[in-house]
Amino acid sequence: MIWLWSIITGNMNLILMLSVFLWSNSLSKEYSIELLEEIIDNRYTDDSLENFIKIQSDWERYKIEFEKQYNSPDEELKRMKTYMDNSKLIEKHNDLFQRGVYTYELGHNEFSDLSDEEYQELYSQDPIQEGDNYPTIETTYHERPLNFDLSSLVDAVDDSSLIDDNSSSNEELSPSFARHIQDGKPPFSIDWRKLGGVTPVKTEGSCGAHWAFSATGSLEGQIFRKFHRLVSLSEQNLIDCAGKKYHNNGCKNGTALNAFKYVIKNKGIDTNLTYPYKGKQQWFCKYKKLPTNPQVHGVLVLPRGNETNLAAVIAKSGPVSVAIDATGNKFRFYIRGVYNNPHCNSVRLTREMTVVGYAPNYFILKNSWGHKWGLSGYMLLGRTGHNQCGVATRAVLPLV
Repeated sequence: MIWLWSIITGNMNLILMLSVFLWSNSLSKEYSIELLEEIIDNRYTDDSLENFIKIQSDWERYKIEFEKQYNSPDEELKRMKTYMDNSKLIEKHNDLFQRGVYTYELGHNEFSDLSDEEYQELYSQDPIQEGDNYPTIETTYHERPLNFDLSSLVDAVDDSSLIDDNSSSNEELSPSFARHIQDGKPPFSIDWRKLGGVTPVKTEGSCGAHWAFSATGSLEGQIFRKFHRLVSLSEQNLIDCAGKKYHNNGCKNGTALNAFKYVIKNKGIDTNLTYPYKGKQQWFCKYKKLPTNPQVHGVLVLPRGNETNLAAVIAKSGPVSVAIDATGNKFRFYIRGVYNNPHCNSVRLTREMTVVGYAPNYFILKNSWGHKWGLSGYMLLGRTGHNQCGVATRAVLPLV
């Protein structure tokens, strides 16, 4: 069919291209013909077929980079076509980015061979119900009035690291930061990664326990602030032990707030060294009580929807657990730039992350999809003053 179609159209370049492709790529001849027939019949014109060799080469590189293996040629056929569809989406968006329509770029990642339906089923979980956000039980957490006095921040970390984006020197506290401390206002910008209060980006894999990673992210920052040491805490401990009793559901869903309630009640949380990550919920809780295990004594629930308060608490106290609306392909394929999405929801929140800093026009969010997603595992979420994507709707901070 392809050869006849090529001869009829008189496209000798296409005939040569197909010949080279069929005998040079790693798939079987029959499989390649089937793939090309479907592409010609359903998707591509004569002009677009000229790019097919490049697409095939990109596909091979993609499989190597993300260590993709498939059970059969049919499965790979399906995945490659999905990859090509997502490539068109990414290219269209990035073309508009180059024209100034968007403030961020998209790119391929481990989700590029998944259809929208598959991605939603595997990674985009149901919104956490409002009843789970701010439950009132005993005294396992308490709200405290916010205090924007930043003087304690200077005593807890190296002053020389507290510089704003306009500072050219790392040798002294920037005048901008010093002035803000004196005025009782948050600094111009802060990045707790540069201050040493953030562990390397982690990978949740196929276990959707984003809530556990969000919880450990902010708690690790609090331990750093108080004890001047950075310890990687155990998400597996939370997945296995902070279950239905605390309104969490392992790899399915949960909240950082409920994770902190468990740590309070349990009087501690394990480290990744003694309770390593398995990427699935195990049958039994294997927590080992040690005198060195970090404890949580309360949880600060920030005022809803207030980005200014969120920035102030980040500056004064360190990384904060938040939840955002992470639905849609824009979030899925984010790779760099400041993410501004007027269509995301500030109430229907589907994913928990950790805010580790900010600048005047964005918050720095740490994700748990590994370093190959986004900006080496991070996202810059635009600060609009209107609680974009719900970043300030459910912000909580553990108190140690």
